[in-house]
Amino acid sequence: MQNGSGAMTKVTPVPFAPTRISVKDFGPIKEASIDLARLTVLMGPDNTGKSYLTVLMPVLEELIREWCYAQALMSPTNYTLKDFELQLNVMLYDLLHIFYSVEPEELIRRGAEKAEIEFELRSKENQAVVLEVQIDKSGVNTKLHGFDELFVGNKAPIIKPVVYIPAERAGIMRALKQLLRLSLATSWLSAPPHKRKVIQLTSERIRLPGASMFFFEQLLGVEKFTKEDRERAYVAPALDLLEGVLGGRIEMYWDLSVRYYPFGAEKPLKLINASVMVSELSALYLLSGTLKEGWWMVVEEPEAHVHPKGQATIARYFAKLARLGVNVMATTHSDIIVFKLAQMVGLAGLSPEERERLGYRGDEYLTKEELAIYSFEPTGDGSIARKVEVSETGEVSSLPTYTNVVEEMYGEAVRLLELHGKIPKVGEEP
Repeated sequence: MQNGSGAMTKVTPVPFAPTRISVKDFGPIKEASIDLARLTVLMGPDNTGKSYLTVLMPVLEELIREWCYAQALMSPTNYTLKDFELQLNVMLYDLLHIFYSVEPEELIRRGAEKAEIEFELRSKENQAVVLEVQIDKSGVNTKLHGFDELFVGNKAPIIKPVVYIPAERAGIMRALKQLLRLSLATSWLSAPPHKRKVIQLTSERIRLPGASMFFFEQLLGVEKFTKEDRERAYVAPALDLLEGVLGGRIEMYWDLSVRYYPFGAEKPLKLINASVMVSELSALYLLSGTLKEGWWMVVEEPEAHVHPKGQATIARYFAKLARLGVNVMATTHSDIIVFKLAQMVGLAGLSPEERERLGYRGDEYLTKEELAIYSFEPTGDGSIARKVEVSETGEVSSLPTYTNVVEEMYGEAVRLLELHGKIPKVGEEP
């Protein structure tokens, strides 16, 4: 809202941090309440809703980003908090539609009448506020709890930026320049009227899903990432670990060309000529260069095409980001990453010298409070998220999905040996 002089009302931003995301009947998720730690890991079978939940992080960031501007247009002198909730309904409906590439009502779990989302945020003074969202066939309805004092004082929440890296990143990385050309070539506003219909049709054919488009736009924001930029990066110590997995470093230039510099090689390789593993991790490497203290990195399946030894190093990379004050949320199918992170908790009780004797750096560890692991487990009518406990000595409670697979394979191996006569059958004398 504009004041009497025609200018927008000044809004004071107040820093908050997301501390919990809860959902019910959202996508394939029946129920999940995720307390966000410095490093939060979501694991479980495919189609259990891990990505549905992680995408809510960039959705929240975009909503908060637009919040200040919307509140500046709606002065508390003339509008109530209830009026502002109606404005948030429209904003959130559009964001859900963009990021999930469906109408929001399609996000309701099959068989349910409504979906519920709840974001909890806390200020530095530990003031808690809650954004409650309900999605049903009538649309999106939001309700704010604890925002009254902020709204009346013309203050609005802000959160640190979210860097989002989707699972389908390798193809985008390899076609980065081509995607930019198509993006520019299909700019509807800059085209002559007689070409706009053709451009509209072309744009629809090449349109990336909302979350992937968000990822693409973040890559455009990097502009360049050379060796010098890498050395100046806030998370440079963590990039050392990632380079150990890559066997080299990645650079990106002003024209969006990406090059892979293997250790010891005389010339770099174009990304398209490097291994798929390099393409997968290139996005992680380049966008890590943008991270600052308090920022969020949300990454899906970081272990894709990575050797098991490299997966363990990726876990160390995440732990190092946490030591540097970066928040990480990751989805994974890798029990190696989970068990390695649990071991990093076990390192917290050791001295720097003892860690170094085990092959780690002196400052490599995670506290128990810094790590949160959740297992998304199917129930037949949607998944339920269960917290996986990690002890202070680095022991992890059972992971049913992975434990069951190993037990089934072991049982089959024993049966094969029996049928081949290599071992006596059960009940037979040796």
